[in-house]
Amino acid sequence: MLSSISHENINFDPNEQDIESIVLNFVSNSLKQNWIKSNSSLTIKKLTDGLSNILFAVYSNENNGVVVKIYGKNSDLIVDHQAEIRYMIYLAQFHMSPSILLTFNNGFIYEYLSGSPISND
Repeated sequence: MLSSISHENINFDPNEQDIESIVLNFVSNSLKQNWIKSNSSLTIKKLTDGLSNILFAVYSNENNGVVVKIYGKNSDLIVDHQAEIRYMIYLAQFHMSPSILLTFNNGFIYEYLSGSPISND
């Protein structure tokens, strides 16, 4: 299952001054053939609900979007990232998780699903 997902040998530094532009260019170049139309303009927005990871939403005017997840520093000490990816791939088969589109050395890109976070209320 994991081998069917493309992998790019790249690391992102979340502290990079121009990280949003770097991520936007990476998404544009890496996923262009999958969901971005050639004349689409892309927007990037940093998401704030991550505990240790850095999350960016990248979307076009056609309401297509992806989330770029960059692992937090030393997060591999408490999270098995390969298991996380395997579980997401498995659950996506049953439409219980977004599909992973691409992995890279310190994170992955998955499809954006609109909705609201689950709460205890």
